[in-house]
Amino acid sequence: MKRRQKYFLWNSRQSFERGQGRNIRITKGGLVPGKGGCAGIYYTGLCDSGRALTEWDRLALEGEIPRPERVRICIYTSEEPFLLVRGRRFELDRLLGDTSMPAAQKDELLESCKRQELFWWSSQRLRGVTGRYLWLRVQMEGAEEELCIRRMQIFFPRAAWTAFLPELYRGQEDSFLERFLGIFQWMYEEMDRKIEKLPGLYCADSSPAELLVWLSEWTGIEEPQLWGEAQLRYLIRHGAQLAGLRGTREYMRRLLWLYTGVSPYIVEYWQWAYEEPDGRRRNLLERLYGSDSFCAAVIFPGRVLKNRDCLPVLERLVQCSSPAYMEVKIEILQPRIFLDRHSYLGINSYLESWGGAALDGQSYLPCTVWKEGRHEG
Repeated sequence: MKRRQKYFLWNSRQSFERGQGRNIRITKGGLVPGKGGCAGIYYTGLCDSGRALTEWDRLALEGEIPRPERVRICIYTSEEPFLLVRGRRFELDRLLGDTSMPAAQKDELLESCKRQELFWWSSQRLRGVTGRYLWLRVQMEGAEEELCIRRMQIFFPRAAWTAFLPELYRGQEDSFLERFLGIFQWMYEEMDRKIEKLPGLYCADSSPAELLVWLSEWTGIEEPQLWGEAQLRYLIRHGAQLAGLRGTREYMRRLLWLYTGVSPYIVEYWQWAYEEPDGRRRNLLERLYGSDSFCAAVIFPGRVLKNRDCLPVLERLVQCSSPAYMEVKIEILQPRIFLDRHSYLGINSYLESWGGAALDGQSYLPCTVWKEGRHEG
């Protein structure tokens, strides 16, 4: 009982910007009234169905509208892309996009094309709305934080369920039977539209932000509350690949890189233990990186920590991503050289040309200097 319909859709900033309005703001979330408490008026662009005498079927709406009477939608149609008023010709595209013309004057010129006026409702059948070209006028009254229109969608051509019945039951247009079946047709089409949107809800790129934590549980992401929206989308999108890396060094590195934006240095026991003989150097490396094969060190540049609150999060991520029974130490590098500690040339320390100290009251010696075996402050 389904016949494929066409439609025009406004559901993004780009689509709303094809129209023009007064005291209306176009945001990422949709249409909202401007500041000042005055009524906002918005005209969509011209919609061309491509066929004369097109019967427009239904208008579907989505948004945050606490009181339906605060939003009024007028529907206009025309068989021509121009309008003749008192001997003057107005191109509809230019007329609708003209921001210099007062709203009252524009409404007066377009009055002859007005077909129906509706208050806000999620979906409404259109009656007697016929014409090749169509446009909408939206009037919003209320505070900016209260109203928001996220989606407007108008369907054509007209498709009543009575068209599938024997001719005896078809009767006249807009008959009681057609209106009665229209109740169930609307319920069916709304359910069908939701089913069509389901694949987008399970896609990491198109799923609403409020569903990302729920989706992350499907892919086994631990501690989803630690991640931002963009990071959660990355984890869900690469969930299958990351699942194959669980319990490995690469898995830990990927998670820590995603959270900090910096790829850490991970030093494992096998990378140095079998090349260093017993002695003072080996004791030093064991203190820095761990004393057995179940130990590893994760080393970050100092710029990773924006504040001290980030350190517990890093510790939790390391705990979640490290291989089983591994003891992992986290080291945040400081931009200084310390003997027998984590100092790496080109990472947190650099060789520069020698220069003398200037005792001018503005410079100071941040570290102790050793010269010719004598300790000088």
